[in-house]
Amino acid sequence: MKKKILNVLLIFTLFISLVLLTACGETKENDEKKTSKNATDGKEIIKEFEKCIEEKDEKKITKLFNLKDIEKFLSEEYDEDDVEAGFKYVFENDMLEYKINKITKVESKEDMEEILDTEISDEDSSEFQEHLKNYSIYYVNVDVNGQETQDMFAIDEDDGEYSIIYCGILEFCLSASYLNDMNSNLSKQEIAIFNADFELYEGTQRGSNVKVLVQNVITSNSSNESHIIEINYNDSIAKDITELKNISNNISSTKSYSVEFEKDKDGYINEIIIEEE
Repeated sequence: MKKKILNVLLIFTLFISLVLLTACGETKENDEKKTSKNATDGKEIIKEFEKCIEEKDEKKITKLFNLKDIEKFLSEEYDEDDVEAGFKYVFENDMLEYKINKITKVESKEDMEEILDTEISDEDSSEFQEHLKNYSIYYVNVDVNGQETQDMFAIDEDDGEYSIIYCGILEFCLSASYLNDMNSNLSKQEIAIFNADFELYEGTQRGSNVKVLVQNVITSNSSNESHIIEINYNDSIAKDITELKNISNNISSTKSYSVEFEKDKDGYINEIIIEEE
């Protein structure tokens, strides 16, 4: 399901990238960067990019980008760690297959309008013309995860050195990695909230407090079947309601007990050890 959702995100991102190239970015009028006049050279770095994806080499891919110009082009702040982490995430989760079918250089605003099948406004046209002066723009027919779609590349040339300034697939990888981090943070919050009901009772506690703890476990186990907590008391383990109630009945409200926790691989408390002191 996660891969299916990210595939939808990918197609959406690649479509948006076609529009972004006509409307995003800031370019200094006195910028002296050269534009590659040799379409073959621009195509070569795109093909190298494809090869790096096939090899699942996020480090090589990162080196293909001019990150300083990415920031200027998209008015976003990215560093090598961001790019590398984005591609690493999609590679590790087997989310990206990328096969180029055709590479076409965009020579003019009219070429872009034909590709987008829409007219470019005068305001966007001015910015796009600036992009064409400073970068080589390529429209790429590509199969991504078995689906035919399109990508866009902005290529920079400086003293014979070629670098990728922007491509739609980069945004997809950054977005996928960001969503993963966001979901991970949400998961951590969920775990913290779950554990909070029990961690209050860690350490030495009076029996009355331990009884409350056991009742919290009964309530949790009744509503969270995916995160059942066992209580280890007097070397016997209990997790169903009847057994847990028996433990509560055997705990003296006036005595002191030590309470310790064990957690599963995800960080959820899954065992509570109670010992009389």
